[in-house]
Amino acid sequence: MTLAIGTEAEPGVPAEEMQVFVDGEVSNAYLAEFHTGILDELASLEPDWVQTVAIGGQKQPGFVGDPVYEAIRRLNFTDFTDKELMPDIERFLRSFIYESFNRDATVAAALDASFTSTQLFAPMIEHGGAEPDRAGSEALSLIVGDVGTLPWEAVLEFRDHKGSREARDQLREFERLAIESEPQDAYEYLRRIAFEVNGGFRAAVEELAPKLPEELAKQVFLGAVATVSVVGAPVAAVAGAVSSVSESRAFSRSWISAVMVLTDDRGC
Repeated sequence: MTLAIGTEAEPGVPAEEMQVFVDGEVSNAYLAEFHTGILDELASLEPDWVQTVAIGGQKQPGFVGDPVYEAIRRLNFTDFTDKELMPDIERFLRSFIYESFNRDATVAAALDASFTSTQLFAPMIEHGGAEPDRAGSEALSLIVGDVGTLPWEAVLEFRDHKGSREARDQLREFERLAIESEPQDAYEYLRRIAFEVNGGFRAAVEELAPKLPEELAKQVFLGAVATVSVVGAPVAAVAGAVSSVSESRAFSRSWISAVMVLTDDRGC
């Protein structure tokens, strides 16, 4: 990578003589993708759980004395002086990694929010002793498929459902149990999630069954138990029966019913 500077005779006319002031190997390359269209789509629906925060491009957003600003400043200084932190990484990339991570992590903490990172920031996660949060997205994708193609109306309906909080807890729990089995690779991890999802679904059906009409309970229960998919949940196998118990108060408030809001949109 080479950067050079020169004086133009007038704006828009290339300089006749350039002086190189940076010359070296590229340490890392990035591609930025902005998803402002998501906010545009949500604007008309006016959800009360969406908040936008402008933090600018500074490595320490805010002002001197502000708690977030000062926290980031202290973290950056500590990491700058830590000679054991990423010692084999070129210094410009090293500073980019810890400054970006400290800013995003601190701002997220101040907002009581989570943030995602790439493998590039793995040293910082290890350095800070942070535990990754199992969001439940992998488990949900096994049940629903590509969540990204769902209409926002379905997402809002899911969030408003009385069983949605329990559903999110269950999805996270499925992933936690799967990772505790120490899978050897990505496929094994997904297979373990599917196993936990299937087990959780059957357990929930067993719990709901006594509260349903006898014949309907038998139909739902047998449909769930008969499904032993390796990757995939038994939701689709009993969707027809489940939809017929939507009037049941026990079912309508369950996490299965909440997830069905999303699978129904898939035509399952």
